Amino acid sequence: MPTAVPPTPAAPPYRISVEEYKLFRQQGFLVVRALVAPHEIEELQQHTEDLMQGRLPEQQGRTMADRDLSRDTGTTGQGLEAPPDHLSPVEKAQFFLRIHMLHRKLELHERYLLHPRVLDVLQALIGPDVLALQSMLFLKPPGKPGQGWHQDTYYIPTHPDTLCGAWIAIDDCDELNGGMWMATGSQHEPVYPPKQGSFHGDRILGDIAEVGGVSNPDDASNDLTRVADHVASVVRRLVSLSESAKVPA
Repeated sequence: MPTAVPPTPAAPPYRISVEEYKLFRQQGFLVVRALVAPHEIEELQQHTEDLMQGRLPEQQGRTMADRDLSRDTGTTGQGLEAPPDHLSPVEKAQFFLRIHMLHRKLELHERYLLHPRVLDVLQALIGPDVLALQSMLFLKPPGKPGQGWHQDTYYIPTHPDTLCGAWIAIDDCDELNGGMWMATGSQHEPVYPPKQGSFHGDRILGDIAEVGGVSNPDDASNDLTRVADHVASVVRRLVSLSESAKVPA
């Protein structure tokens, strides 16, 4: 005789603290540690390793052309091609930089795009009606450039501006091996329009400056570098003044 199996109880929602909510509003970003379980990080690490080595079933029969790895910055393509078979594991990893929209091709990427605990945090920060717009796997092996200063809303406009990115770090990262940098307080800046091209910007403002070189890792040619530097220096001065006010007379 068949028996009814009781449903698995839903996990309680992850709740950020009031202090974390305030930090997000003040800084423009929030780091939530240990949000994703260790076994899930291991799954993502193994998947990424398999992808870089061309071992995924979806990569079979689809091979990239050879190219001079010492002169390029890695593919940013959205396909699932495998690197050439004759390369060493290190050389295969050099073929990649970032891959967009893999949630449309692989169940694993859709699953982590809609991770319940990530959605719990987003709901607390920006509201319950969360729309998943984009996924990105950033591989960035040694020697690759990463991505320079940019504003996400420059590429993906929302009105009102509620765009929020959620990143899951699957490797330990810091300033020496390519960690992510945020310009604290820059969420209060307008979205700077491009000098040319069709990206978004707040052109309705009377004295807003146009920018070029956005996302370029070369700070000298990225006009948003001066905006990030200005915001960061203002924040440092405010922190310094706040701390000095606490010193007894």
